[in-house]
Amino acid sequence: VDEGLGSADDANALAVSRAADVWVVKPAVVGGLRAARHLAARARDAGAEAVISGFLDTAVGSAAAIALAAAIPDARPAGLDPVLARDLADLPPLARGERALPTTPGLGVRA
Repeated sequence: VDEGLGSADDANALAVSRAADVWVVKPAVVGGLRAARHLAARARDAGAEAVISGFLDTAVGSAAAIALAAAIPDARPAGLDPVLARDLADLPPLARGERALPTTPGLGVRA
């Protein structure tokens, strides 16, 4: 489920009904990184796959979601490339379809 997952109540309904095998979790939609991490764990507990995705995010939001996806076991990132024609910062470049995680503290964006 994608657009139907916006809150803990939505997650509880999905967990009870087992209506979806994949839950698309968008930090900007569900209330931030902490809420997104909680919903991804709820998906795993319900036997569903968690996909961490974006929602018209800047490079900063995309970088945060990429870091979140990397920090959650079995979560898969998808749709995390910035969509803005002009952005506040740049993400590390893609290489063979993958974006390297920063090796230093922070999100790895450059102004």
